[in-house]
Amino acid sequence: MRFYVVAKCVRGQNEDLTLNLEDMTFNMLKIDEKVEEDKTYVLANGQIIEIRNMDFTMKHLYLEAFGKARRIKRGEFRFSKISKKSNVYVNENYFMFNGEKLIGRMVNFGEIEEIDNKGIESFNKLLRKLLLNDIVVLVKGKKIYRIFTYAKLNNLLNDSNQIDIFQFMNRNYTNELLVELKKKIDVAYDNLDEVRQRMNEELNKNNEK
Repeated sequence: MRFYVVAKCVRGQNEDLTLNLEDMTFNMLKIDEKVEEDKTYVLANGQIIEIRNMDFTMKHLYLEAFGKARRIKRGEFRFSKISKKSNVYVNENYFMFNGEKLIGRMVNFGEIEEIDNKGIESFNKLLRKLLLNDIVVLVKGKKIYRIFTYAKLNNLLNDSNQIDIFQFMNRNYTNELLVELKKKIDVAYDNLDEVRQRMNEELNKNNEK
């Protein structure tokens, strides 16, 4: 099974939120090994291996959140829009409110870590700044699994630091971009070598049985 990690969960959550890339459904998955958000993994024979040739990225998740894509079967999960200039804030127990109305409790590791590092006051100032545009939260019941900002969506759509094959073939690139592309290719080859070695080990084990 190939899956994308949507939210690495903490605060009493024993399972992480993943997206099954085979049927495009949200799933809660208990993962014993350390995984990271916005990365794709394959689960096979009880082992979890990170893969790079993914057909789903953070940009796709943000497009889904803001209603510009319809690939994911959401089930009990929903994307809830918070209109700009709403009175949104988070308290010291990671509960998010819109005025007096409780939206839910944040369980996402990355966002909770940011609150712990910056402090509640600074995080709420950032929220107010981001609410110059819309914010969307991914929720199930009263748990908030991810916060999506329109600013981040714009950043992903207008990322000028990417280089594609067309640019490369037409020499429309800078040395800096070429260095970054080579780094990515080197990492891809290293990962492929590691996966191939692990596959050979597994095949040898099976042949010995």
